[in-house]
Amino acid sequence: MTSASLERIQRSALRRGPGRPRKDWAALASNSTGTWTLKSFSTSSGPLTSLEDQPSTNNACSLSVSDAELMAHYVHCTATTLSESDSADSGMVMFWKHNVLKIGFSHQYVLRLVYALAAFHLAYSHGKEPKHRAKYLSVAKSHSEIGLRQLNEALSDITESNCSALYVSALLVSYCSFAAGPKSVNDLMVCEVGSEAAYYQLPLIHGVRLIRRAIEPATLFTGYLAPLVESTPERKTLESPHLHINWVDPVEKLREWIGSSSDSHTTTFKQAVLSLSAVYEANYGNKDGSYGLVFGWLYRLQDAFLISLKDKQPLALLILSYFVPLLKTIRPCWLLVNWPEHILKSIRGMLSEEHQKWLEWPEQIVTQLDYQASQLA
Repeated sequence: MTSASLERIQRSALRRGPGRPRKDWAALASNSTGTWTLKSFSTSSGPLTSLEDQPSTNNACSLSVSDAELMAHYVHCTATTLSESDSADSGMVMFWKHNVLKIGFSHQYVLRLVYALAAFHLAYSHGKEPKHRAKYLSVAKSHSEIGLRQLNEALSDITESNCSALYVSALLVSYCSFAAGPKSVNDLMVCEVGSEAAYYQLPLIHGVRLIRRAIEPATLFTGYLAPLVESTPERKTLESPHLHINWVDPVEKLREWIGSSSDSHTTTFKQAVLSLSAVYEANYGNKDGSYGLVFGWLYRLQDAFLISLKDKQPLALLILSYFVPLLKTIRPCWLLVNWPEHILKSIRGMLSEEHQKWLEWPEQIVTQLDYQASQLA
């Protein structure tokens, strides 16, 4: 997909006035033949076990013990990990524990993705028990495959009655993909790089962005989704210094180096670094660190930057590498296990020796954070 094609899609979305949902939602999710697809969770490890024929799917009176287990685990364990708040009564905890399920009762693909995320969490919890872990991973992938298929069907007709379900599903798809772990060396979390197929996959975090463009916030963030705007993220100053990152000088040096580049995408890269600096500043300031949301940087990435990333252009890869240390401090951390190390290792393999020297800082920070966290465990 060309930059011009992506720009046409973006302009089409931005021309829409506020209020009603766009009628040509499918255009936002289209590739050269008609559809952009959400990232699949299937892997090369073997065929997935389908859950479509289970009694719980075809007979409302039948009981699925597996689904009941997933529901219980989600409500009592998984949902509480999806909020930064330590309070069980916070708006965001209640949103994930109750509102999401209420949406899911009317939109099956939401419930499928909830089950998938709970199964991924159970697989993580049984990390030292290979048989149990494998069982839950199989269940997670099965539910997510069915949920993704149902979601892609629903995306063709976005309305005020299903926009909340689609938005929640976009969040759950991202979380499930993170929890599933890297698919290959070319999987850099925000997108896959280096293949023709990667051009036609909707970057995970952008599913959220496209839905927000399609629906006026006053319409989208009401009812069950109201807590998403009513709850201000709690910013807790870190009492222990082990998560503080001395980011100012390294990021500034990267910005200056990129600014001196003659690359045709220099303006795009400079904007990405400027946005990254703002995220570091919001999370840590210049001295004292604080928890905050870091995925906003991924949300704001320009399409031109993503194209450069998919082309494995060195400057784009290096900018992403300087984002990676933030993944070591975000909550819920279980979703991101092994991702920072994987991304940095993959990027190193894609760069020349000349550019690899710029990886010293993010690699050093990730190693330090790992060591300091182990000392506090």
